[in-house]
Amino acid sequence: MFSDIDLDGYFLWDENKAGVMSFFGQVLYNHLGEILGWALAEAPARKLDFITSFLFTQEKCFQELVRASEGNCRDILNHGWPVNCLVSFC
Repeated sequence: MFSDIDLDGYFLWDENKAGVMSFFGQVLYNHLGEILGWALAEAPARKLDFITSFLFTQEKCFQELVRASEGNCRDILNHGWPVNCLVSFC
């Protein structure tokens, strides 16, 4: 049985900072991991830790990126910066 999730509230930074950070960390990890051969079965917390330490100098930087996207992960993915940057380094 499915429960009703208020997606408008779930992805709002001011209402669910931890959940939004976790979701965006998983999205970035999974998209990059598929290309770069990372283990996709990692726990969500591990994915978030890896993304914040691998891509950003501080967790605050990732927080600002997530907050600026206003709950829309396509804003990060459609610009292609994570994939383009990492693939050029590897």
